[in-house]
Amino acid sequence: MKKYLKRQWEQFKKQSLLGKIFDIVILVILIGLAFPPTRKPVASLLIRTTLMAPGKDDNSIQLTNEDYQFELLDLNGGNHSFAEFKGKPVFLNQWATWCPPCVAELPTIQKLYDDYGSKVAFIIASREAPATVKQFIKKNGYTFPVYIVHSRVPEIFQSRSIPASYIISPDDKLILRKKGAADWNSSRVRKMFDDMIH
Repeated sequence: MKKYLKRQWEQFKKQSLLGKIFDIVILVILIGLAFPPTRKPVASLLIRTTLMAPGKDDNSIQLTNEDYQFELLDLNGGNHSFAEFKGKPVFLNQWATWCPPCVAELPTIQKLYDDYGSKVAFIIASREAPATVKQFIKKNGYTFPVYIVHSRVPEIFQSRSIPASYIISPDDKLILRKKGAADWNSSRVRKMFDDMIH
């Protein structure tokens, strides 16, 4: 083992400055991923640096009244029906505080909400305990509306993985369905919203 480490050290010393920096960065990332207290922040940072804009679905799906039948609780305990948002542009995102891809995309959702929050209904929905979600939202300074799913979600919005996001037009068409993290503050998503509200 001692010979191996000595040989690795000699190879490291022969590398260019850029090679050394790259090796050190990779080592720091691996160490960060190895320890549970730093695993989620490091993973979220890595995911955030590779987020891409979601593509637009070519086939929109007409939603039915049944697709709007599920209940939500806001973080103050107020009851809401998803049907309250029928007829409005809607951004629905299902996420969790323990999910690195979910956490990675939240800053892009916040930026989108900052510009479209008064024109688009944002439903950022979790299935976790309200206290856990409330603490996470407060700690990170997010201002978008967050809800707790309080009933069975209709099949069209069910997903085996999170994050799962949906954009619904005012005429009740599901125009985008995305599973996995994305850059929601992209020009593509902004154009979708602009087309719906103008």
